[in-house]
Amino acid sequence: ICGSVYSVAIGLVTNQKDLADFIATTKKLKNHHKATHHSWAARITRDGAIYETKRDDGETGAGGVILRILQKRNMVDTIVCVTRWYGGIKLNADRFKHVQDATIYAVERVEGRG
Repeated sequence: ICGSVYSVAIGLVTNQKDLADFIATTKKLKNHHKATHHSWAARITRDGAIYETKRDDGETGAGGVILRILQKRNMVDTIVCVTRWYGGIKLNADRFKHVQDATIYAVERVEGRG
């Protein structure tokens, strides 16, 4: 077992304010202020273009993992935030599997597959 605990949140965002509000709200959820990392990625459409942004929040590469899944699933106007509470065991590359699994879990529920 990895020792760390993960949580995932997914939401609709259509602009920078929505994105900032979503992250702020997620960080205010019960015990989320104690989390080690809030890694996220978003894809927003505007005037026919897709704007992408991500943040690792100290979990190097995690935002990119989330963003690639959103790209692959062609998710737009969507943000996914994977929160991690460090459990005392270094996960190294395994952390990407946990971030990936959490992101897919959230996306599949929105798509109606979960």
